[in-house]
Amino acid sequence: MSHPYGTITGLDYSGKKKKIMIPENAILTDNFQPRTKYEKYLEQPATTAKPGESHSAKEKTKELSAAKKESPVTPIKLFTVFFVLACLMIVWIWETNYVREGLVEIEKLKDVKMELEKANESIQVDITRLSDYQRIEKIAADKLKMIPSKEKPGVIFLDAEKAKSLNETQKATIEP
Repeated sequence: MSHPYGTITGLDYSGKKKKIMIPENAILTDNFQPRTKYEKYLEQPATTAKPGESHSAKEKTKELSAAKKESPVTPIKLFTVFFVLACLMIVWIWETNYVREGLVEIEKLKDVKMELEKANESIQVDITRLSDYQRIEKIAADKLKMIPSKEKPGVIFLDAEKAKSLNETQKATIEP
């Protein structure tokens, strides 16, 4: 006899409603304790072995249980993995810090470059202002009491022989 709905809604000890699965072949009596939908996964499956293979099936289950007991994870392996990960984290943090310091230094050097470029521009402006011919002429006339030349400046080209003769005549006039 099965329950017509297949499940019974009941209360658990916490007072919450939950569905309870009832097997189809279960007989409902006063002391019947239905299983929850998760209890069926807790049961171990029954091994069905043929009469001739019973010995080998038992050996296989023993081998499987022995393999499960011998876990490949040992404390030494865990420590090694943890140590390697810690070393990698330290290297990663060091590299990040090294890059960050490099970026800070680059920014400082860019600031210094900008200051030097500004200083260079101001020096170029000063050179332009100080090399103005009218300013030089004014200083020469006011401070040095110089008089501007009435002749236009020109370029004289001399031959090498004429330059020698000129030098000799100048030396002769200076030495007497």
